[in-house]
Amino acid sequence: MALPEFILAELPAASANQGNSVIVTDGSPTNGAVIAVSDGVQWLLQESFAVGGGPARIASQSTLSLDFAASDVTLNATQFTDNLRFGPDAALTTARTLNVPKQAKQFRVFNPVGSGANTLSVARGTTTVVVAAGEERLLYTDSSENGLVEFSAGAGSTTFLALTDTPSAFTGQANKAVAVNAGATALEFVDFPAAAPFSGAFVRKILAQTIPNNTLTPVAWQTEEFDDGNWFDAVANDTIFTVPTGVTRVSISTVVALNTNNVGERELRLLVNTDIVARVLDAGFTATNVQVLSTAVSAIDVSAGDTIRVDFRHTAGISLDLAQGNASHLSVHALG
Repeated sequence: MALPEFILAELPAASANQGNSVIVTDGSPTNGAVIAVSDGVQWLLQESFAVGGGPARIASQSTLSLDFAASDVTLNATQFTDNLRFGPDAALTTARTLNVPKQAKQFRVFNPVGSGANTLSVARGTTTVVVAAGEERLLYTDSSENGLVEFSAGAGSTTFLALTDTPSAFTGQANKAVAVNAGATALEFVDFPAAAPFSGAFVRKILAQTIPNNTLTPVAWQTEEFDDGNWFDAVANDTIFTVPTGVTRVSISTVVALNTNNVGERELRLLVNTDIVARVLDAGFTATNVQVLSTAVSAIDVSAGDTIRVDFRHTAGISLDLAQGNASHLSVHALG
């Protein structure tokens, strides 16, 4: 890209151009050009040289395959400048060395997988980097006599157990989870947290209960189908559920049935402490139909010691009985 003087050049994303190179010049025959190569993370300055009136030589993206069959290989300046990737043209049959010029440049060196135990050493002065069979290394020369550096993110690992901060074996760890240890320094295997025990109760009315006209009356319950968590004690108070310790949210539902009467209205209330959390008001019953009312709350926050009860009221003009049997019930389930 040719730019006028003092113009800021914005290069494309380095992450999408690993191994690619760009040359930037202001078009002057004397000011020279700058070459940058992406290592996949950032653009690295390669070299600056005068254009000198002719076309600038740009390092291509090509691979230069070299013949190591008879001896080691020493790259000349042109070979080194014109290419970014170097390696044998065939699998090595013996260990060899690739000597690179004293020139600032980022480049790659590979050794075919078929080389087996035969390594390819890259040398600049007294500094060498060994490339084993099947490997490819990203290197940089800084134009000093022994200036050869390998870009490396470490050997890495292909298995979980080979990491330095993980357990050393899977033996005896079946069906366990991975968690950060107590010191927050490594990972370890732990048992899955036990599921929270179910907490809730379901009770029924097996005795008829007389409700006076237009009198809000707590409904009494007698039979526990289940009571996990000690919510209900019919001896202490047969109209109250008490929220046990550790419960912070519940769902509640109730149904009541009563003897037939077609006069007035029927009201069913669900209360937590003294607060009405659900309510139904109905009328228009016939004298021959079984009268059933129900209401529920799907989720409500509670605290330990809160009370739950059901109140019923009617305006039939006479006393009515809540029917005995399995039709009337109250259920509470802990949600958290």
